[in-house]
Amino acid sequence: MKQIAIIYGTESYLRERHRREFLQACRQRAGADMDIQTAERDISLSRLAEMIGETGLFCRAAVTICREDTLLRGKHKGASRKKMTAEEEWFLQRLAHFPEENGLLFYREGMLDEKDPFFRALSALATVWYCPPVSSKEIMRYVNAFFQEQGHTLTAQGTQYLQNLFATWQDISLQYIYTEIQRICLQAEAEAVLDVADLQGMFSGAVEKNIFSFLDFFFSRKTAEIVSFFPGLFNPKVFLKSVGAILTQLHILLEYKELTAMGMSERQAVALMQEINKGCNVKGIVWHLKKKEKYWTIKELRELIAAIFKLQVNLRRGIAKEADMGPLLCLYSSGKR
Repeated sequence: MKQIAIIYGTESYLRERHRREFLQACRQRAGADMDIQTAERDISLSRLAEMIGETGLFCRAAVTICREDTLLRGKHKGASRKKMTAEEEWFLQRLAHFPEENGLLFYREGMLDEKDPFFRALSALATVWYCPPVSSKEIMRYVNAFFQEQGHTLTAQGTQYLQNLFATWQDISLQYIYTEIQRICLQAEAEAVLDVADLQGMFSGAVEKNIFSFLDFFFSRKTAEIVSFFPGLFNPKVFLKSVGAILTQLHILLEYKELTAMGMSERQAVALMQEINKGCNVKGIVWHLKKKEKYWTIKELRELIAAIFKLQVNLRRGIAKEADMGPLLCLYSSGKR
C-alpha cells in the first residue's frame, strides 16, 4: 500500500474500513507508534506540504488526514477543467520528497471529479478507494462475508430470503445491516447455520422490512393481512418509497409473465429482463415472485399499474390522497373489481 491514499464515496462503512486499513499500513511501515494530525479547515496546498514534511511529537512518524473539500474538487455539472494550477503542480513535485515514514490521506464524504487533472495526477501516486453505494446486486457478497467473520453461515433458503428482502430497498446502508447481523449472531449458537426462521427478526419495524412483508402478502392475495401495513406505508413521509417498490415488482412480474407467455424459457426471460433493466439482478426477485404468478393474470397486472399511475396523477392534481392507495390495492388483491 502506498503512503498516500484517497478515500471517497457515499458508503460510510466502506470509507471507515479503508481508513482503518490505511492507518494500520502506516503503523506497520513506521514500525512504531505515530501521530495522527488533521489538516485545518481551508488549508492551502503550501501549508499541507509543510505538515506532511514534519515529524510528529518526539520525532515520531505522522499521518495527515485532509478532509478539506476545496483541495480535491467534488463532482459537478459541466466539463472538468483542463489544466492544474501552478500550486498544484508544485505540490506534486514536493511529494517526491515526502518522508517515507509519514502518510497522507485525502478523505471525502461524497463524490470527486475523477476527470480533474489534479485528481488524476495525484491518483497515480496514491492508493485510491472509491466507496459507492452498495446495490441489491452486490449486497449478499458483503452479508455472507460478514456472517462468516462472525462464525456463522446461511442456508440457501436464508440467502434467498435476504436477497429478496434487499431487492425492495432503495438505499442500502452496510452499517445498519451489519448492526442487525451482529444482533442476530449474538442470539445464535456458536458456528450456527442460519435459516429463514433465524433471520425473520432482522430489521423489525423498518420501512423496508414492512414493504417486503406487505408485498409477500399482497402477491399471495392475502387481503386481510395487508390492511395493517397501510398506515405505515401509505403516508406522505414514505409514500414514494413504498409505491416505487410496489411498481418495481409489479413491472418485473408483468415482464416475466409476458415473456414466458411468448414462449420464452425462464432462463431466457430473466436474461432479457436483466439486459432491459441495465444489469440489475432480477433473478432473485423472479425466483420469489414466480411462486405467486399463478394468482395474477397479465390483464390484472396491466390494469393495476395503470390504476396506480392514475392515482399518482390525481395526487398531483389535489383530488386524491396517499391513503387512497390502500383501498386500491385491496380492491385488486381481493379480485372483487
